[in-house]
Amino acid sequence: MTSTIGAFELTEARRLFEAEAAALAATIITEEQLREIEEILGDMIKENVRKQKGEMADRRFHVAIARGHAQFGDHLAVIENLWDIRHKSPLCAHMLERARSVGVQPRISEHRRILAALRKHDSQAARNAMRDHLAPSLTGCSPRPRPMRWIVRARKPSANAMNTRGGWRFELTRRLILVRPLKLPSVD
Repeated sequence: MTSTIGAFELTEARRLFEAEAAALAATIITEEQLREIEEILGDMIKENVRKQKGEMADRRFHVAIARGHAQFGDHLAVIENLWDIRHKSPLCAHMLERARSVGVQPRISEHRRILAALRKHDSQAARNAMRDHLAPSLTGCSPRPRPMRWIVRARKPSANAMNTRGGWRFELTRRLILVRPLKLPSVD
């Protein structure tokens, strides 16, 4: 089953469960648990400096938040399973490796914002911080979320642009939809 789960679907599920886990944790988290999360954040900073793969501290950070409301044990199990799938699913593992190969690392400032909301015991701020933290993953592992833009260019098809749709080709890029004339290579 895990082989059919893609990075987008997994992140969408994490965003739902982990945002609610953060909100629940904010209401009952203890000072001891907050200190543990702060120590984990320090480990995450060290991993980023070493450019360490595997993101063990990142996982520990998110699981510690879920553990922050231990009376909801089902949430903890779901979140741990989602993190397991992240590494077991070939599709997710591939996307994670691609992101790491271009230098994407856990974003410390976003984790600090989550921790700050937990410290204030502000459930709405914790929920929003976690949602915002996971949003860039839904837009192509970008460091900052960007809205999807739809662009259609109307141009007269060139003489060598041919297909069954009047010479126009639809091209999907990561964040843009472009309409361009289809240029076929000449066969001589």
